[in-house]
This record gives sequence, structure tokens and C-alpha cells, in this order.
Amino acid sequence: MVTGISNSTFLSYIDARAVLPNVETAVKIAKALDVSVEYLVTGEDSVHGSRYKAVQDISADLLCLDQGTLDIIKRMIHALVPLRG
Repeated sequence: MVTGISNSTFLSYIDARAVLPNVETAVKIAKALDVSVEYLVTGEDSVHGSRYKAVQDISADLLCLDQGTLDIIKRMIHALVPLRG
């Protein structure tokens, strides 16, 4: 595992036994998953929470549009967002 934590130890953190990792281990897991420790504990991230909510709202609106409109919006977004390499 990327964190250096054994699979059995990791599974003990996520199964019904609800064993909690120490802070150092929680930080390693959060880094490996590219999330905050707050997110691991609460399922919410106060730093990015409102941004994710905005994206969810936009996604819900997009589901209501026809394919032609979605294609136009996709081209618009790709024109606004720099190419990722």
C-alpha cells in the first residue's frame, strides 16, 4: 500500500470494528487518497465544500439539458479551462 500501512490494518479502520488510526496514520491515508483528514473523519471538507456543492448544483442542471446543448456547453468549458497535460 502507498501509505506503508498493511492491508489488514487499513481494513480495520474501515470495517464495522471502527478502529480509529492515530493522527500520523490518518495523515498518510488522507495524502494517499488526496483528501483532507477532515474529509476522512466527517465526509465533508470545509475548505472545498462550497465549491463541490456548486459543482453538484451545476451537474444537476446539466442533466436536464438535451445532448446538443450539452455539446455546446462542453465546448465552452473546454475553451475556458486550460488544457491539462
